[in-house]
Amino acid sequence: MIESQLSPKLVQQAKAGGYWHNKTLLDFLDEVAPSRLDKVAVTDLNSMTGQATTLSYRQMLRLSRRIALGLAALGVATWCRTSCQTGGSLWHCTWPACASAR
Repeated sequence: MIESQLSPKLVQQAKAGGYWHNKTLLDFLDEVAPSRLDKVAVTDLNSMTGQATTLSYRQMLRLSRRIALGLAALGVATWCRTSCQTGGSLWHCTWPACASAR
């Protein structure tokens, strides 16, 4: 599990409010995706081109696993810190975040 950078007080407040589940993005993906494989997981609208990209949970799982295998082939171990530079679409950072936890 990743250690929080938040103060213990903020963590406790978030837990009390029901906002802190002590899970990673990958935990949520693996929990929710099997029952929703063909439903929309994420949609991105490119503000420069107006092009929308929509991915299903099945696609999201597949991409995170493919990236994880690629990172492992490069010698990146589970939970190693990785970074991501994108052309402005936040969803592009979702895959490396999930992959680095695999």
